[in-house]
Amino acid sequence: YFTDFSRASEHIVMRLVSFEKNQELLKEVPFFRYQDLAVIFYCLLHASAENQANILIHNHHLNLWKTDKETLYRLAKKNTPQLLPPQLTPMSSLLKEMQLVAETPLPEAAPPLYVLTNTYRTNGATVLLYDDILKELSDLFEKDLIILPSSIHEVLILATDENDRQNLDHYTAMVKEVNASQLQDEEILSDHAYYYCRHSHLLTMPQPVCFIDYISRHKIPAEKILRGTSITFLPVYHIASHMHVPKHSRKNCDPSHDRSVLSMRPFVHAPHDTHTGQYLPFPVH
Repeated sequence: YFTDFSRASEHIVMRLVSFEKNQELLKEVPFFRYQDLAVIFYCLLHASAENQANILIHNHHLNLWKTDKETLYRLAKKNTPQLLPPQLTPMSSLLKEMQLVAETPLPEAAPPLYVLTNTYRTNGATVLLYDDILKELSDLFEKDLIILPSSIHEVLILATDENDRQNLDHYTAMVKEVNASQLQDEEILSDHAYYYCRHSHLLTMPQPVCFIDYISRHKIPAEKILRGTSITFLPVYHIASHMHVPKHSRKNCDPSHDRSVLSMRPFVHAPHDTHTGQYLPFPVH
């Protein structure tokens, strides 16, 4: 049924991979950028705890199906959580299940880590793209989240206070060490940790990026930012304080979001480019 788009469309799902480490592949497949990652698509033929069967979707399939990658994304956003449901497991339980720890409990001082993946534990890091998944987790723990991309198959979740944001470089060093010593290149998702703020709903990267410079360089009008049509999840308080915007727009700006502005990578509707690709066209969280 792969050649029949009306049938294949029910099985189209998405997968998160490293953008940097998949440059050759990304020349041949439709994809979107998400942070420093890439979202690619495939047709899921079979999934079980033992194995998966799937067909990677290439650019020529879009011509065959007479469709576009925006349509693939809309279908994958709906299908992936249904076909590959999310699963959150305490790290301590998973280690015991894998018989990697003794019966002696883990030290109480150890931070409570959780493994976020799908029910088949294959390509489970894609769960990060599921609607409201990070918001629901941060609401559950009533804390911000540090996200450690341990591989393309899962991410580790650490509930934390905002003060721990300053330790993001420490967690990034941990991720890099594991990537270098434990994973094959094709299994590496990212070389750094992420931070999710439960108040602003921002997923940030450790490298600081100044939005004022970004906006000035690309000459993005303030009104367009405030409408949210060009930059998604951009806190506008800091922008309004540095740019000329109508006074009636400033009243909707929330000063509590100020702390996230300088550490977030831009999440933009970038024009299509064969090298960089487009950023996701719809809000993720």
